[in-house]
Amino acid sequence: MKKIIYWFVLALMVIGNSLNASDGGSSPSEQSDKNHALNFVMEKLTDDNVGFWENYKKAMLRIGINYGKNQQIQGDYLQATKGFQNAIDAFKKGEGDVWIAYAISAKEEDIYDTWEKMARIEICMTVTTSPGIPIVTHMGIFKTPLRDLSKEIIQNAETIEAFQDFGIVEILKKVTTIGPFEAKPRLSLPLHKFAAQSMLRLHPEKKVMMTAPLKVMYDSLESTFKENFKKISNIEHVHNQYILSSGSQVIMKLSDNTLVKAPWLKKVTFLPDLFPPKIAIDLHIIADYGEIPPTVHPGDQH
Repeated sequence: MKKIIYWFVLALMVIGNSLNASDGGSSPSEQSDKNHALNFVMEKLTDDNVGFWENYKKAMLRIGINYGKNQQIQGDYLQATKGFQNAIDAFKKGEGDVWIAYAISAKEEDIYDTWEKMARIEICMTVTTSPGIPIVTHMGIFKTPLRDLSKEIIQNAETIEAFQDFGIVEILKKVTTIGPFEAKPRLSLPLHKFAAQSMLRLHPEKKVMMTAPLKVMYDSLESTFKENFKKISNIEHVHNQYILSSGSQVIMKLSDNTLVKAPWLKKVTFLPDLFPPKIAIDLHIIADYGEIPPTVHPGDQH
């Protein structure tokens, strides 16, 4: 009888895992992180939630470029949110599958409304891929600028002209009622790790993460992953076997000489531009990495 129960439970687990993979990642992947007192979530973009994320990006950009700690951080918000929006645009044009990976200070079922969710998000980025492509991009990573706002600014939000759009006043009301929030710096590498793990559970055939990081993220990834950190150009071997070319279309030549299109790749990673530099790291190495040293990202002190 115990054997029957064991095999029945095992079968249910297999079916559950299979269903999660077969839904194309539509069900959010979630993981609790006790060290940071946060939940990491990877949520697939859909017609139902794309408006939320586009509005969130606009709200955080408005705050970041007006109240960032310094001019460099304000510029970083502008660049990071551009990468974030590029992935959203790729989704809206049907060019790729896009997820938002983020860290938040509550479970989804415990969040009351849209504004509370925006108030609780600590850091986010886009994760993009498409069928037949071994590459996954991690682009547009940025930390919430809300933790850097003074109490005076939050309390006077209704009188600040820059805050009158995108629900910023409502978001800051939530910060007041459910806060104060403790600042949680240096979350970007844990987010990369979580996103890599989540993607490999959904699509174990994916091989490499590609991104175009800002300088602080570039330096951190380079020092963390060392010989596994690969710089790439417009026409380059990626992951030692995949050839990436850029023209009117982005095409990948796979190791078996199959050619596949990746229309989102050029746009999402600013591929034709010299800046930011483009890098690639084995996705499994990111997912398996143990002790990840801290890094800074838009919103942290440099």
